[in-house]
Amino acid sequence: MILAIVFAYLGYKRANSAGRNGILWAFITAGVFILTQVVIGFGFGIILGIGGELYGWSEDLTSGSNLIFTIVTIIISSVAGYIALRFADRPLEQETLSDAPPPPPNFGQN
Repeated sequence: MILAIVFAYLGYKRANSAGRNGILWAFITAGVFILTQVVIGFGFGIILGIGGELYGWSEDLTSGSNLIFTIVTIIISSVAGYIALRFADRPLEQETLSDAPPPPPNFGQN
């Protein structure tokens, strides 16, 4: 949970410095971190459930490997949060004169 708060803070700071909405990007970066952890946890659970049903894996497999699953989940969530921070860090593209539409025609009116 502490890392989710850290990612929210970093998302807020980086988005504000890039001219974006800091509060929105704080929620986005924290949400990406937490959602990635939830998805990875469900994925591990599904894999262990299928392995237990099809291959007869023991139920003790999860009790001995909780630390490994936690570390892998934190690493993957941190990478996903870092990717979200990279998006928040991009500056907004400014419209240049070459992107502006041409002036309206004059039709000989003076």
